[in-house]
This record gives sequence, C-alpha cells and structure tokens, in this order.
Amino acid sequence: MSQPSFPELAQRFVRRVTAADFQRERAADDERAELAAAAAAVEPPLAQDYAAWRRAGLWLAAVLLSLAGVLSVIDYQSFGSALAEQALTSQGAEVTEAHLEQALKNVENAVGAGNLELLDNLQMTILGSKLVVALFAVLAALRWVRVRESRRMSLLAFVVALGVPLVLAAIPWTRFMDLEEPARGLGLGQAAQIKAMLGLVLASAFAAMLIPKLFSVFPGILRSAMTLKTLLPESAIPGWAVIAFAPIYAVFLMILLSVINQMQASTVLTLGVGALVAAPVLYVVHAKDVVRGHSADEVTELIRKVRSKVLLCNGFGIILLVIYLFDLESVPVLTKLHMLIEGFGSVVLTMVVFSDMALPLLGLEFRQSRELQGSSLAESLQARLGELDAAGLIDVRAAFRLRQARDEGAA
Repeated sequence: MSQPSFPELAQRFVRRVTAADFQRERAADDERAELAAAAAAVEPPLAQDYAAWRRAGLWLAAVLLSLAGVLSVIDYQSFGSALAEQALTSQGAEVTEAHLEQALKNVENAVGAGNLELLDNLQMTILGSKLVVALFAVLAALRWVRVRESRRMSLLAFVVALGVPLVLAAIPWTRFMDLEEPARGLGLGQAAQIKAMLGLVLASAFAAMLIPKLFSVFPGILRSAMTLKTLLPESAIPGWAVIAFAPIYAVFLMILLSVINQMQASTVLTLGVGALVAAPVLYVVHAKDVVRGHSADEVTELIRKVRSKVLLCNGFGIILLVIYLFDLESVPVLTKLHMLIEGFGSVVLTMVVFSDMALPLLGLEFRQSRELQGSSLAESLQARLGELDAAGLIDVRAAFRLRQARDEGAA
C-alpha cells in the first residue's frame, strides 16, 4: 500500500481538524493498516477514525507549537535589555547601541544585577517550558498508533503548557528580590517605587503570557464537545458540555474586555471581543439542537447549522483582534506572531486532550446509567426528583426552551 506524500498528509490533517466531523471524515486505508498492525492493535473502525483524527490534531498542534517555540527563542531578550529599550522609547530617545548600553547600566543600577539575573532565569524557565510542550506534542503525534502512550504525552504537553505559567505567575517574585543595594544609591522611597514598577512589569508580562493560553482553553473544550457530538450523536452529554462551558467562556471574555478597555480603550478591540462573546452565546441560543440525541444521518446537518454561525462570529472577532494586536507599536512583530501561533496551537491541543479525557467519562456515565435502571437507587432518585419537580425546579424545557426539541424527539 503506497504511503501518501507530505502535501497529501498536510491537506488531510488540516481538512480533518477544520471539519471535526466523524460522519464526514474517516481514517484512510493506510492509517487503518498501521493501526491494525500496531503492538496494541486498534481494529474497530470507529476507534480507528478517532485515532486518525487525533493524529491530525496532534500534528497540527505540534507544528504550530514548535514554530511558536522557535519564534520565542529568536525573539528572546534579556529582562534588562527590554527595560532599557522601553526606557529609551518612552523618553523619545534614539535606540542606538551607545544609548542602549548606557540605559542598560542605569537599569542595572536601579534594579540590581542579581535581581535582573533572577528575572532572566524566570524568562528562561518559561521559554524552556514552551519547548518542552512542543516536544511532548511532537512525541504524541509520532506515537499516534500507540494510542495510550500518545494520550499520556499529549496530556503532559497540556499540563506543562498551562500549569507552568500559572504556577510561576502565582509566586510573588518581588519578595525574593534584594533591593538593599539599589536603595543605597536611590534612597528608600525610590527603591520602593522600583519594586512596585517591577511588580507591574511582571504582572503585565504574565498577563500577556497567560491570556492567549486561557483564550485557548474554552474554544478547545467547546470544539472538542461539538466534535464528540459527531462521534457519539446518540448521546446528549457532549451537547450539555457545550451549554455548560459556553456561558462561562462568554463571561470570561466580558471580564477580560472590561479590564483591558479601562487600560486602553479601543473600538476595534471592543468589536472583536464582542464578536467572540457572541459565538458561545449562539451555542446557548441553539441549545435545543445540541442537548439531545441525534441519529448519525441528522447530526452533521444540525451541527453544521450551528457551527456556521459560530464560525462567522469567531472569524470576525479573530480578524479584528489581529488588527488590534498588530496596531500595537509597543509589542515587537515576532512577539505578536508567536503569541498568535501559540494560541492556535494551544486550541488544537486542548481540543485533542479534552476529547481524550471526555471519552472515558462518557463511557462511564453510560454504564452507570444502565446499572442505575431498575435499582433501588433509581426509585429513590425518582422520588427526590418528583418532589423537586412539584416545585418546578427541574423543568428543563422551561429553563432552556427545549419544548420544541422534545416534541421533535417524540415525533
């Protein structure tokens, strides 16, 4: 059996990830052969389809995260040099080598060489974590036929990508800085101002690092849940996951918009985030279409109808945010590029990892539901729900406007 060329594989992977529909995209014959011949053979066709979809997602995430890591290495700048360059820019001075050297000496005198070394080590740790994430993503993609091992690798990539920045951001780094030496030359009052300034700079740096990662979590989860809906169309649980996470994502975006707009008001930013807020709201508006079981024949059309509207809002919002980002003169172009590429790569990685975690839970819930039927616990649960229903507390149709969906299901 002939192996596909690199362009054919790339086209196949991009098509699978963008479609994210198991009713339309299947494993290719060469992939089925590889999976069947693996040490832990994967033979059921539906499992092969899922493994092939994971392969596409992991390779796309691996390429994007690796590219973002390379750009981060190229874009790396020591903390002292960055502060010196910002100081010259804010003063309107020309950024020449001589001016930069003098500004760097001023920064070292004001902050302290030891403190700058601590900040540089912190930056190197963050940069190293990005490279580790890319490595784990590549290993997960390379070992795609060994599904269990690949799942562990992708989960490690996700944990490092999100966990390391969150842990580092939670540590009060200014408390570990020695400002006694700068204080001798500047005075206690100015030393306190330097400490506050460093805290503000660190907070801004961590915010710039965390926002793209947090942005990627919710879209990745929502896309994962909608994809699993096409894998298991008879289950309503993926739809409920969408309805549960969509409002949280919308509120998160509104909070983010409120904070950023107070610091830098921008019509483009407001419209862009507003469009992104509308996307998860559309999932809630179409709750009646996604929170019930479907047949395999109808799920693609129903999901396509919802996704097309969401895609329109997301696309418009992303375009405006990119325009806003590249209009910021204070952020280097390479920094903008690696932030965007890392964000998209993180969305794809989150989509795969959340799907890996959700599938076992879906199976467990199905088995537990079957075990519950006809048991004494089912009778007790029915009695409790009856009491709550008498007060109108569990009327799902009224709460989520699902009357039409129930009528359609009965028909």
